[in-house]
Amino acid sequence: AQELSGPELTQLRDVFREIDTDGSGTISTAELRRALEPHVAHRADSGGLEAGDRDAAQSLMEAADVSGDQQIDYREFIAATMQRQLYLREENVRKVFEHLDVDDSGDISVENLVALTGSKKKAEELIGEGDLDHSKTISYEEFKKLMHTAS
Repeated sequence: AQELSGPELTQLRDVFREIDTDGSGTISTAELRRALEPHVAHRADSGGLEAGDRDAAQSLMEAADVSGDQQIDYREFIAATMQRQLYLREENVRKVFEHLDVDDSGDISVENLVALTGSKKKAEELIGEGDLDHSKTISYEEFKKLMHTAS
């Protein structure tokens, strides 16, 4: 399970309080739009949030508002943040896998690792660590398991 450190939680609490401008303990769609405003205000002649940006605020609300009350409470805010971090970690695992899959075959082979490491012996050792189904290659699912075990 993904856990946040004390400083990360403190930072998220501060961000939550900053967005919760009325101090109600929840974030409304309007507060979410206001929080997004400075991030899109740089758009030339946009006059602030455009229709698509308003939809983005609503989409964020719908994604984070587990209770369906059109408010994001602190628990929902933390959960959404943790899901985002998990997604980003997954995206990075995918990028590393694709980098190692030199021939774009969908699996990491000894040949792929020889191309990267220059050593057949080292490549075979690495394949041995991650090849759970004994196919002589490492699939993406095997690679993910290997990465999660290592972390």
